[in-house]
Amino acid sequence: MFVAPRAGTVTNVEVLDEIRSLPTCRRLVVKVRNGERIAATSDLLSSTRLGWALLAHRDATAVDRDHIRARACADRLHIAT
Repeated sequence: MFVAPRAGTVTNVEVLDEIRSLPTCRRLVVKVRNGERIAATSDLLSSTRLGWALLAHRDATAVDRDHIRARACADRLHIAT
């Protein structure tokens, strides 16, 4: 799940597409588009508003590594207030 630390207008959504190339990525769902206004993430239910990634592999180390990479991609998402 991706977190919106603040409310605002989303740009740079394409950075989330980089998650698809991670070896452990089994599914990526992006629910926002550039220019869309979003609310800040406030609870578990609202954490699904931006989207989510499913990472899976027999090697837990690979999943951990890709989780860090996926978070880094999500951190590059711009939310302008």
